Parts: sequence; structure tokens; C-alpha cells
Amino acid sequence: MLLADKIVTLRKRAGWSQEELAAQLGVSRQSVSKWEGAQSVPDMQKVVQMSRLFGVTTDYLLKEELGEPEPAPAEPDALLRCVTMEQAADYLAQRLPVEEIGIAPLLSLEDYYRTDPHWRQERLHPVAQALADAMGVSLPDTAEESLHTLAGEFHGSYWGKTAEPLAADVLSYITSPLLDGCAVYDYETDSTGGVYDLTAAEKAPYDLFLSGSKALLRIENPAAGNDRTLIVFRDSFGSSLIPLLAQGYGTVYAVDIRYLATDALARVVTFPEEADVLLVYSATVLQNSVTLK
Repeated sequence: MLLADKIVTLRKRAGWSQEELAAQLGVSRQSVSKWEGAQSVPDMQKVVQMSRLFGVTTDYLLKEELGEPEPAPAEPDALLRCVTMEQAADYLAQRLPVEEIGIAPLLSLEDYYRTDPHWRQERLHPVAQALADAMGVSLPDTAEESLHTLAGEFHGSYWGKTAEPLAADVLSYITSPLLDGCAVYDYETDSTGGVYDLTAAEKAPYDLFLSGSKALLRIENPAAGNDRTLIVFRDSFGSSLIPLLAQGYGTVYAVDIRYLATDALARVVTFPEEADVLLVYSATVLQNSVTLK
């Protein structure tokens, strides 16, 4: 198997888009696209970075005769143990006041894009309501919401990667007077915008939701009618869900610990002790937890 094919396979196994892998490697999406298309080859530094991100050896990436991933050797003093998702949930439940909120029964294939692994925002109301109920917060009625469609076709990360051609998707998003009044502060750029970023969507349509991959955002909702705070530790799956939940909170923090180490959070922001905390990470990210800091 060629290096190009291995990068594609490992990236998809991790559940990342080309943009997300590029962000973690500090390169452009075009660079990742060229590597995967065998139009160029990453330098050795990037190969080492990818071996750590994907949890494989550099030999596996570089040697064509190696067809199956070789696990990367653990550090001599590392106390690592492979566990199932159920074991991890039990471990957390014994040490923290953690409650699992089951949303799987509320989701079906129709709630996902054909060409992309993410959720369709317009199908997420039952999920948002279940999460809100579990956390004891009220979401507004949907009567004032409007559904809008992003111009052009949406070609997700599966586009062009399947044996059979896929029909293009349509990317829709929900607006309301309440959502229009929300302000999103980006700690990386020291700038404020809205929950939907039409400019970012011109290059990557799914980046419409909360401007794509961001380490730390704060969403202020002056019309919430309460001063409750929600902290969401999330990957890109949370991007389309968080605006729906933000309608019930005065403040929402969106934190992605793939890009911001947890021990650095306290130097950037102070969370209120009584805040609700929600973890929304895809199984592929959790099972490749080397990416979480």
C-alpha cells in the first residue's frame, strides 16, 4: 500500500476531514490533498507527526510492503491501557458526577449527510431536546426558526472516495431571532462573529457552523433569560449541535482539546463552578485519543 493510500485510510479511520488533519499538522488542506493524491510526499517531520497522531510506526507509513498498521511503541514510562468505551464510561462515572445521555436511538441514517460523516443540523432537534432535558434547561419553541440552504452543492469528505458515485448533498442551517442575537468570541483571533460563518463556508461548506475547527469559543446569548453556563468539549460533530443548545444558555463555551491542552485552559479562561459540562466527541476521535491533549 502506498503512503498516499495509508494517509487516506488512517485519516478516515480517525474520522477527520482533510482540513482537520491539516490543522493538526500545521499545513494547508491542499498539502494533505496532494499527499493523498500522490502528487507530493510529506517531509520526514510530518511523517513522524502523522505516526504519532495515528498511533502507528513510521515504518508502516513509509514501507510499501507493510499493509497492516503497526502500533507505535509506547513510551517506556507510559502507563497506557487499551479499554472499551464502556470501561472508560464506568471509570469516569466512579470518579466524577458523570451521566451518560443516550442519543443513539434518536439518530438514523437520514440524520447524516450522504457524502460526509457529520450530522444534518436540521435533523438534530430531538437530540438537542434530549440533552437539554437531561441538563434541566429549557429550549425555545421552534416556531420562530427558519431553515436556510447554503448556495451550491455540498461535497463532503466521502466525495470522490467511494467506488460508486455519490449524489451531492445540500447543506441547510437554522436561524432565528435568538440565534441571530448570539455573539461568538474566538479566543485564537480575538474577534467576534455569529454562529454561522458564511465567509468560511465559501472554502469549506461545513465550516459554516462556528467557523470550523476552533480551539476555544465563547457564545453569549443575551436573550436566554438566564445566566447558566454550558461547557462543551467537542470535535467537529458538535459544531452544528451547539447553536441549538446555545438558545437555552446565557453563555456556552466550545472547547476542542485536540487543539488546546486541558492544562492550558486555566491560563486562558475561568469557568464557573456550577456550569454544566457536556462531552461531544465522535467514537473515532475517542478511540484515537492520542489526538486529545
